Amino acid sequence: MNDEGFNFHTPDEIDDILNYAINKATDKITFRKKQYFNIPCCFDIETTSTYLNGEKVAFMYAWILNINGASIIGRTWTEFETCIDRIHHKLFTNPDRIFVIYVHNLGFEFSFISKRFIWEKIFSIDKRKPIYARTIDGIEFRCSYLLSGYNLATVGKNLQKYR
Repeated sequence: MNDEGFNFHTPDEIDDILNYAINKATDKITFRKKQYFNIPCCFDIETTSTYLNGEKVAFMYAWILNINGASIIGRTWTEFETCIDRIHHKLFTNPDRIFVIYVHNLGFEFSFISKRFIWEKIFSIDKRKPIYARTIDGIEFRCSYLLSGYNLATVGKNLQKYR
């Protein structure tokens, strides 16, 4: 834990974090014959861009995955993919047993993760505007921006006053 009281973890600690999250929120919600884990989770990446051989390229240099209040910070896509794989194996997710990860502005992150997973279903309102995307392993990324209609600051305020 750092000076501000935030609890940061490395990708190697994913199993411990999942054990804690499962113990704290074991219930699932059933909707249209699918089970959804009731475990709050969100994901964000930090990126930059540069020119390489005269062509503009962008890359991710850090990511954060927060599961039930525990933040995992990683640097590589391999670390992130390993964390997602551990979630899948630990929770036995599948297309009917779904773990949801909220992403504020999924369209941006999706441009980086779209080729990293095999997708079962993608629901989009326009090109580069997915509302959600579900892998064949039952990991579902949802756009909290499009679903809420609010910027991140307003979502944060609303989370403090609404249950």
